Order: sequence, then structure tokens, then C-alpha cells
Amino acid sequence: MGKDRINTIMKGMAASAGLSGGKTNHSARKTMVTCLTKNSVPETQIIQLTGHKNLQSLNSYKKASLQQQKEMSHVLSSYKKPETNLSSSYPTTPSSGTMNQD
Repeated sequence: MGKDRINTIMKGMAASAGLSGGKTNHSARKTMVTCLTKNSVPETQIIQLTGHKNLQSLNSYKKASLQQQKEMSHVLSSYKKPETNLSSSYPTTPSSGTMNQD
């Protein structure tokens, strides 16, 4: 069975269940990976279900939880740009290593 046929089945099932939005094979896999990851299932076991060849390929399926998104938002909203003091960055007098011209 090809991915187009699976997507057609998924869309039909979603419509029958009254679910809104586009439901595809990919969205089901993404939901599965997210759910298993949130419940601490090892990635080595997850790839056995998804059929991925390596752990790196799971990254596109991972999604930050609502709580994680809130925490990241809090970090960013409380960020304050460090003040720069230009006068302390550049010497105003010649350094002791310069040669005096007499």
C-alpha cells in the first residue's frame, strides 16, 4: 500500500471521526513520535515503529510541548540585552607599550 492510499484512508478516518484540519500519514506519525517521546520511550524503540533508519531522522517529527513553548517564551521575554560601555572598551590614553617620540 502506497503513501497516497494511506493518506486517503487517514483523511477518510479523520472526516468520519469529525476531526478538523488535514490529517495525513505524516501527521499521525508526528503525533505518535511526540506522544512516545513525551512518555520517555527510548528513541531506539521509536524508530522500530516508524521505520526510520537512524535516530537523527526523528528530529523532524519532534515538537515542543505547550509547557516547553511557554518556558522558552518566558526565557525570551525576560531577556535583557547586555549594556555595552564603549568608553571601557577602548582606551582613551596611549598604552604603556607605545613608543614615545621625543
